[in-house]
Amino acid sequence: MGCISSSAKDESESSEVREPLLINGGSYHEDRSDNDQVTRVVNRNRVPNTVINLPSPGSRPPPLVTYEDIPSPTEKERPLSPPGNTLALSRDGEMIRKALQDAYSWVESYTDPNPEFAFKMNQLFTKCESHFTFLANEGSQRDKRECDLLVEELLKLRTHLGPRLLPLATRNAFMRERISVTMGEGSEEHQFRIDCIQFFEPIVFYGNSLGKKEDLVKLYVFVVTDLKKDSVLIRYYLERSFLYDFYHVLCYFKDNNRGQLKPYGTSCPSYWTIRQDMYQNTKHHLREAVLQASSSYTLSNRHHPTVSTYFPDGRVTQAN
Repeated sequence: MGCISSSAKDESESSEVREPLLINGGSYHEDRSDNDQVTRVVNRNRVPNTVINLPSPGSRPPPLVTYEDIPSPTEKERPLSPPGNTLALSRDGEMIRKALQDAYSWVESYTDPNPEFAFKMNQLFTKCESHFTFLANEGSQRDKRECDLLVEELLKLRTHLGPRLLPLATRNAFMRERISVTMGEGSEEHQFRIDCIQFFEPIVFYGNSLGKKEDLVKLYVFVVTDLKKDSVLIRYYLERSFLYDFYHVLCYFKDNNRGQLKPYGTSCPSYWTIRQDMYQNTKHHLREAVLQASSSYTLSNRHHPTVSTYFPDGRVTQAN
């Protein structure tokens, strides 16, 4: 229940979903293409990555990185909470929330998504996505709460601007985080990227139209790309179906195979829960891909995992 059955193949040209994720000035949009063989994610704006170095296949797998022990590159001042707010945002968080609130007035200045509006909207999305990734890097419960609060503000703004300025066909999703994973070292280094994407609204699974209550819809998608092959290794979708009640399940799609990874039941899980379940499963597929790509890979090769965070101004933080 909730996961695509084999009968769903009749509804699509292929049982494997091949929507290329296209950047529209920094925001993500899924679009079907019957002849698409490779999902490409092209970013015209600089967004910091969560960079994870994993040990070689055969060595002890590391725990899911929580980043709680990674020092922040600079101490962020925590302002006092404004009246009625239970969380004091970081200085950057306050600036982003103010920018989101200021954007409410754009409905009075623009009647259509002209180039000027698109430029301003792209800048705002880029700032939000960069800060979301930064907060995911920090990883504390407080940073996660700030991230969730700002995501809610972004969703409210999107609703306020409406389909006239932000049509679904142009922009139906945004990036929660971009993760870069490196396995091995030296000449046997293998790099992957995970794009963590949240849809603004439930989207029908086969297509890009708004889903109805009874439809099978996608709420999140995690696209794991093998950068060496420039091809998608695996996709994960948080799906929602409805019979007598909503049912949420994390499913995977790989090599024309599909299956249910983790059922969640009637309640939609948090992004952080989905992220952890996705990543724990992804590590197995990454090691498998590296072993298949290199027959000379040394299984006994071990090195301590290193987590690095890259920021737009060139700073780098590392923790072993």
